[in-house]
Amino acid sequence: MRVRVANQTYFKADPQWRGVFVDKPVSNLGVQIDYFISPNLFITGQGLAAYAGKAGAYMVGEVGLGTKWAITDNWFVEGEALLGAAGGGGLRVGGGLVAQGNASIGYQITDALSILATAGRMEALKGDFKANVAGISLAYQFTGFTAK
Repeated sequence: MRVRVANQTYFKADPQWRGVFVDKPVSNLGVQIDYFISPNLFITGQGLAAYAGKAGAYMVGEVGLGTKWAITDNWFVEGEALLGAAGGGGLRVGGGLVAQGNASIGYQITDALSILATAGRMEALKGDFKANVAGISLAYQFTGFTAK
């Protein structure tokens, strides 16, 4: 299992994405949890809340699938597809159902610790909310118990 502390910033991709402060990006802080079902495939979940950008009580929770591929011993790339619920802060998410796709490049600092830079897109399935996403996360890989 891997736990990531993540920052994601949303940037306007539709002029009607927010009710007010339409030119102000929204910065979110939260946690992502990944469970690897194979070396290259993981189930992921994330929960984030706005802390900047005049987006008040905005929160999002999503689950999905991801894939991870090594480039070198330390560098890797990832892709994720997520679906979930979001609301608050004047972001026009309609009924709250949102989808997000991310691509990341990461660097393995130690066996357990890595850092990832992410670019993505998030959209409300029913609503005007469309945002380009930039993120950074610090990840810790729990190794658990192993048989001898």
